[in-house]
Amino acid sequence: MTSTTEALARFVVELEYDVIPKEVVCRAKRQILDVIGVALAGSIESVGKLAARFVQKTGGTPDCTVWGAELRSSPPQAAFANGIFSHALDYDDRWLPPAHPTAVIFPRRWQ
Repeated sequence: MTSTTEALARFVVELEYDVIPKEVVCRAKRQILDVIGVALAGSIESVGKLAARFVQKTGGTPDCTVWGAELRSSPPQAAFANGIFSHALDYDDRWLPPAHPTAVIFPRRWQ
């Protein structure tokens, strides 16, 4: 019996870009631009500056970008800061059903 996680992983691995509906691609691009813009604005807020200082002081390998800062860190540290930046102003994307996943998922994926 295939678990839900295995089925989802298989779907993602086997998915080809050409079969994704254009509307879905456009929506994804809009959500990506939205979260990056909100995160850049959040990076200069006091909580954003605090998160960047924390990441800088705790170190980590310089593998990933900390958005809006002249700083690179390990994937977990960069995701921590980028996630905080994304929520600093509380401008989460929303749609039906009510959800705002971009700020939670996107900063953890991109290096």
